[in-house]
Amino acid sequence: PDIIIPVDLKPYPSPVTDIDSDDMFPGEEEWMTKAEAFRQLLTLEPEVGHQLFEACAEAGYNYNTDGSLAYWLFDYLGKTLRDNPDAQINIDNLEKK
Repeated sequence: PDIIIPVDLKPYPSPVTDIDSDDMFPGEEEWMTKAEAFRQLLTLEPEVGHQLFEACAEAGYNYNTDGSLAYWLFDYLGKTLRDNPDAQINIDNLEKK
């Protein structure tokens, strides 16, 4: 794998999804901290990064409206895990390749 997500960075939905406000909400600061750590995992070879960007675009990511790809992906994966509780995630290997 090109990206290995440590167990303590398991993605989860943003607590402020679909909320239009500049106020901080409970859990938002923690989510931002974890999303930023997740973003640092996305330092990839150019070809892999391009493939990731294209896959995200196919899943609904829009550079012009969604902002940071890493934050969008952290939220998107979190929603996917929340909405598919039977999904299996392999987080046994905690080291970045």
